Order: sequence, then structure tokens, then C-alpha cells
Amino acid sequence: MTYGTERANAYRLIEDALNLKDTRIFDYETDENGNKISVLNKKETMLASQKQDLLKEEFKNWIFKEPNRREKLVKIYNEKFNSVRLREFDGSHLTLDGINPEIKKDFENRLLTYQEELNNAKEEVVKPFQQEKILKEKKERLSELNKLLDMGNNDKMKENSWNKEKERITR
Repeated sequence: MTYGTERANAYRLIEDALNLKDTRIFDYETDENGNKISVLNKKETMLASQKQDLLKEEFKNWIFKEPNRREKLVKIYNEKFNSVRLREFDGSHLTLDGINPEIKKDFENRLLTYQEELNNAKEEVVKPFQQEKILKEKKERLSELNKLLDMGNNDKMKENSWNKEKERITR
């Protein structure tokens, strides 16, 4: 089974996956001014993405296939990431003897509401940000466009502004 494509070898796909990047394949064309422009090749990008997904799935299957390796990796993971247990404050040891029953009931209702809000917030934090991928692509495209717009213009702009300033002073 081949894990790469004609345009993206397995090494590149693995490297991009480890860096949490989607592999994108570009074709390069020359415009009427002789500038080299990149164009996303959707077909090749889709093939690379499918191969990258296949690699990820194969890795998931391989990593836990051997029992000794699985136990060793689980142990390492638990030592590094599951060694800290967050404190839980449930207030069960507290007593509110002699307090007005109305106020006590209000406190209990507030506590339940806060616990519910906290649980909802924990669920929301885990959910992926839906627009993240789109925003990342737009940011990359904007960066590319900025590079194209700034190409070679900085020196000319500085020279023109310097000449204008020099003209203004000498008048």
C-alpha cells in the first residue's frame, strides 16, 4: 500500500500531520507580467488529504496493536498528563445551622445553577471552533496577497517619499 501521492510523498504527509497541518498542493503559473503565482490544485489536495487521513488511521491501529507497547504508552501518558487531580469543592462538609431557611434555599439554588453553568462551559470548551480552519486559510491567503502587494514596492515608496520630502524642504 502506498501512503504518498505523486505530488506529496508519505514523509511530507506525516510531517504535516504531526504539525497539525492539512497538506495543500499548489500549481505554479506565470501571469502576463511574468510573476509566478500559486494556484491550489483541489484534486491533488483532496488526494493528499485522503492519504493523510489513511496514515492517521493506520497509526491509530498500529500504536495499540501490541499489548506491551500499549501498556508502556498508557503508563507514560498517565504519568505525564493524568498525574494531577483537580480539587472538587462540593461543600458537603459545611453546615448552615441557624440560617434563615429562605436564604439557605436561595444559596442552594445558586450553587446548583453555578454547577450547571460550569458543566455547560466545560462541554463548550471541548467543542472545536467551527470557523478555525476557514479563518486559517483566509489568514494564509491574506499573507500571500500582502507579500505580492509589497513585492519590490518598499524601496520605491521610500525613495518617492524621500524625494517628496526633499522637494518640500528645498522650496
